[in-house]
Amino acid sequence: MYQYWIYLFIFLSNIKIFFLRYSGVDDEMDPEIEEAFEKFCWNQKKDGNEAKRRKSEE
Repeated sequence: MYQYWIYLFIFLSNIKIFFLRYSGVDDEMDPEIEEAFEKFCWNQKKDGNEAKRRKSEE
């Protein structure tokens, strides 16, 4: 019996993915969000490099 629950779950999750993909939800981010995300990633990378530099100085 549990097999049917698994099949049902997979079927419903595929329907959800289908509707999210084809319901007009745009895959691309807004330019503002994308720019903020790139700045965030750049800052994370910069902070990581500074932490490595501080460790090597000690």
